[in-house]
Amino acid sequence: MIIDGGKLTIGEGTIYLYGAYSDDGPANNNEVIITGGDTASCMVYGGYGKFNGSVNENKVSITDGRAALVAGGRSEKYVYVNSNSVTLQNTTVTGDVYGGKGLYPVNSNQVLVKGGKIEGTVYGGYSGGNVSNNQIEITENATINNIYGGYSVGPKSTANANTVKVTSGTAKTVWG
Repeated sequence: MIIDGGKLTIGEGTIYLYGAYSDDGPANNNEVIITGGDTASCMVYGGYGKFNGSVNENKVSITDGRAALVAGGRSEKYVYVNSNSVTLQNTTVTGDVYGGKGLYPVNSNQVLVKGGKIEGTVYGGYSGGNVSNNQIEITENATINNIYGGYSVGPKSTANANTVKVTSGTAKTVWG
């Protein structure tokens, strides 16, 4: 999916943009590119898996745009979410940004923010299970509310080897 200089206008409500959506199976190797588009009411996902399968190697890239939420890979149930990426350049996101988010292991996802403003939280990986080897890089004076390289919410889960690199920019809270 590519939006180049376009405008998506919706009266009320939220729009969901998916590189791929799967109810039962893999959502792998997909890409969403938005350049200069006004998608302020959109939740943008590179890949989204609801039940079984995997959500791996999906990409979202937004340049000079707006979005409500961005995730390279996202799952609702017990699906692996690995090696997804988000690149935001001079973009405003009013909600959160996830390299990968799910209930099962979320590993090796990446977020790059070059300038712009993230009003919510940036997560390299977010999971009810284990979270490891996720990376976030912030450059070009980006303004971000909170940053978590890895965030694990499960009772017996772990967050290991997640990294955050801030070259230039501001954030209220930063956790590796």
